[in-house]
Amino acid sequence: MKHLNRDWYALLSQRAASRRGGRAFWFVLALFLFTLNLYAPAAPTLAERLLASGIFVLAFGVIWRWTYRGNGEADLGFLPTMLIVFSLMYALVIFTQRALLMTCALGAFLLEEAAVDKALLLSLVGLALIVCGYYWPGRDAVAKFLPKFEMQWRDKNVVEFTALVFMGIGLLMFVLLFQTKLSNTAQAYVSLPSEFFFLSMIVLFILQLEGSLHFIVKILLWGALIPARIFLGVSQGQLGLGMMVVMALVITYATIRRRIPWMVFIVGFGAFMVLQPVKSALRQSIWVNNEMSSAKDVAESDKAAAFLNSTQQGWTFIQTYDLRDVISLATLRLADILIFATVIQRTPMDVPYWGGASYYRLLFAPIPRILYPEKPDYMEGNILAHQYEMIATDNHTTSVNLTQLTEFYGNFGPIGVIVGCLLLGIIYRTINDCFIHERCGMGAIVAGIYLFSHLIDIENAVAEIFGGLWLEAIMVVIFYWGIRFSEAGFQAIRIKRKQDRLVDVAV
Repeated sequence: MKHLNRDWYALLSQRAASRRGGRAFWFVLALFLFTLNLYAPAAPTLAERLLASGIFVLAFGVIWRWTYRGNGEADLGFLPTMLIVFSLMYALVIFTQRALLMTCALGAFLLEEAAVDKALLLSLVGLALIVCGYYWPGRDAVAKFLPKFEMQWRDKNVVEFTALVFMGIGLLMFVLLFQTKLSNTAQAYVSLPSEFFFLSMIVLFILQLEGSLHFIVKILLWGALIPARIFLGVSQGQLGLGMMVVMALVITYATIRRRIPWMVFIVGFGAFMVLQPVKSALRQSIWVNNEMSSAKDVAESDKAAAFLNSTQQGWTFIQTYDLRDVISLATLRLADILIFATVIQRTPMDVPYWGGASYYRLLFAPIPRILYPEKPDYMEGNILAHQYEMIATDNHTTSVNLTQLTEFYGNFGPIGVIVGCLLLGIIYRTINDCFIHERCGMGAIVAGIYLFSHLIDIENAVAEIFGGLWLEAIMVVIFYWGIRFSEAGFQAIRIKRKQDRLVDVAV
């Protein structure tokens, strides 16, 4: 029996204190910003260049500190990963979009420079406050009073086997989810067992990074299970279903290795450039009436064929058009700063501040719909799209991403961004400190990474992301005790066999 009851906190702390240097990091960042400012498709103003570049410098500066100046402070790899996502959402398109346009029900309109500048400034301030909230000076004093989750596993072989079984169950439930015709409410509960895939994947990847994963399991993990989950997710017409897997792997790698897998982002962005320009064609092939839920009527083989055909079309598109045009079109999906600028431009002049209305659903999030059938069920992104006339009045399916930063501003203006981002940083740190401590165990690390792999979706509303944490916590408890019971069962079998051998020898 191989033991896992090592001091995981000491392991993470040691790696946090072991890396130094990082001069090449700043050279690459300088080269990246130089290239963006000189050769990117767009021609932003000087103010836009400075503010967008400032977001990149701040985000990557914190990543440099986390990677090379950890000073033995053990934490999960969520913050640096989130900073990359944030900078892509709120800074990149300033350099890639030739015209800062926003669509509405009446057509497209050009955003005012003042609104874009204000959106960039508030994004930079918001990012700084998230970092301040995460590293605020009183965090260590507060951590002493937080609940500390101890989730120890001991038998490596049992953990590996049980995680593999859970991963198969999660993948099977994910397939069934898109093959059964259920109401949205029923789907929310049926989809829960599919979350076992993420928990198991994190466990097995940690074992691999620590050199403890069996060779056959490695082949099964990377040759079948993970590619199948990504392929099945993307073939539904939702690139985000595949990106969720990648983000969980990135956070896991960053946590254990104390570094960012930059090659994953480079390769991932290349794949994104291939698929994003033809995503609408893929959805038209498999969705019905612009609804993903209607895709259940389409066979998985047809979805797979449509996905492969779209991939080929995307590659042809890249070869046919100018690279700058391809980058501009592909990064339009990352243009959350433009939605933010639209809300700033029209609030409160045309649309009054929401006064916290979008957070209303948080009050009912922990109540199961079985107990409260009238529980509010709406998409904040659809409400946003109607409020700002981005879609037709009779369109109740299309959702424009209501990012958390935009939501802060839409509800309370600039003060909402300031207070909201500071609270976000504090919440992130609080969750981290509940799971990372001297007696945490491997299970606590897995649980923290899993929860953060959902919280990294800062592109969706607070109620949607934080409201689901209690259900995800339930899946963590089931998964953790499932492995603990497996360990107890296998241990009982070993003791019984040992007793039987002793009896045979005595006889």
